[in-house]
Formats: sequence, C-alpha cells, structure tokens
Amino acid sequence: MSLEKVRQVRSGRFFRPADLIIYGIIAAAAIALFILFFAIKKDGGLEGVRIFVRDEVVFEYSFESDEYKVFSSCAEVVNGEKLTVNITTEEGGNLVEIDRAARSVRVVSADCRSRDCVYSPPLTGADGFICCMPHHMRILPFGYKDDGKTVII
Repeated sequence: MSLEKVRQVRSGRFFRPADLIIYGIIAAAAIALFILFFAIKKDGGLEGVRIFVRDEVVFEYSFESDEYKVFSSCAEVVNGEKLTVNITTEEGGNLVEIDRAARSVRVVSADCRSRDCVYSPPLTGADGFICCMPHHMRILPFGYKDDGKTVII
C-alpha cells in the first residue's frame, strides 16, 4: 500500500453512510431475534389439570372449555368463583383450589403432617406438578412431560 493511499484513508471519515446503514440493519436484526426468542413466550399458561390418586385419574379440569369431569367418588366439587375440589382418600384429604381467572391450581389445605403440598407454589404452566405423598395424590398439568429425573414414591 502506498503512502498516498494511507493518507487518503486517514483523511476520510471513520464511518461512511453505507457502513452506518449496514450496522443499523445488523442491530435491528439482533434486536428482532432477541425479542423473538426471549421476550415472546409461546407458553399461554395452564391448559388444564388432572388429579391422580394412586395413579388413577379422579378429576380433570380444562381451562379452555371451563369444564370438569369427576371420575371417582373421592373427588367432590364445589363450584363458585374459584372451583374447589375436595379429595378424600383412606389416608386423609386435600382441598384443591382452581382459580379460573389466574389459570392456576394450588392445594389450599391438607390434613397430613408434612403439608408439603400446601406450601408448594401454584401450578401456572405445564412445567411442574404438586404432590401429596402421604395421601398418594398428584396434580399434573395437561401436557406435562416427565424428564425421568423425578422420583415419586
């Protein structure tokens, strides 16, 4: 490279308009990809839940159709602003509350000693579950995918 060419490059502007346009396009693409992958969640929330006692479905509720099905006499439903399901087993009982507006499910009370299910966070998506081991009760969301790492006794 000749000295004349070096002087021309030094005397020119650091960014040319074409450079700024390319950098702007790259920045806009990066922002669009960030919004697409991280800001917009595909998960629309909880679609519905199934309550199991000893690996048998005793109750099912769908948020989409706002309908429930009772499959066993151990599940008793109280229909109100929040749908309340009383699960009674030989070992004891649990009171499950389904909040239609918040699309969430939680255990309100249990008569077991540990009461771990009562202190569990409410289900709001398909990525968790609630379990009451003394009563052999599980609440699983529709579409729950077991990763094989959780052991339920």
